[in-house]
Amino acid sequence: MTTQHVWQSYSQDLKHFILSKVKDPAITDDILQDTFIKIHTKLETLKDESKVKAWVFSIARYSVLDYFKSTNLTFEIANS
Repeated sequence: MTTQHVWQSYSQDLKHFILSKVKDPAITDDILQDTFIKIHTKLETLKDESKVKAWVFSIARYSVLDYFKSTNLTFEIANS
């Protein structure tokens, strides 16, 4: 599994997820970039490649939370 493979498989879905939370395309792109930096630097820690989708969405969710914490904004995360 490579970062490029993860990007090709999940970047559009992650972008839509992030945009649904922050409602700003520029901020979405920044958070998406931050998410993929984290994915790239931690990809070797993923033990089960069958769980990559849940793993990348978890990283995206925490990146969105970090953004809201840094800007003192709040939002709700729906439990799925």
